Amino acid sequence: MHRLPLPQNEGRTVLGEWKVPGWLDGFTLRLDVEGAPGTYRVDARDATADPILLCDPCKKGRTVRIEARTTGAWEAFPAARIVGVEHPAAGDAAAWLRLLDEDGSREYRKRAAAAAGS
Repeated sequence: MHRLPLPQNEGRTVLGEWKVPGWLDGFTLRLDVEGAPGTYRVDARDATADPILLCDPCKKGRTVRIEARTTGAWEAFPAARIVGVEHPAAGDAAAWLRLLDEDGSREYRKRAAAAAGS
């Protein structure tokens, strides 16, 4: 797998495009930019709010476009995170992943809600 190098200075433009898979349909996603200083645009709109939302709620098949302009060296690439869902511990990750499917994963949602205490 070829890995892109992290930007090492300010002024670089990084573009990304991602299609929402079915199992994320209905979830809210935010962009985690810790370790990636810069200014961001999501779907051609300035993303100045904290947190930066990618979609709320997400729809299967929707394309999300992200543009970042670096303001310093990056330690990590930005990542999408599910809002309001407890993330499983490393030892439980395989069991959680088995719950994911392209139909929206009702079982994943049930377990996530139970873990969050709602």
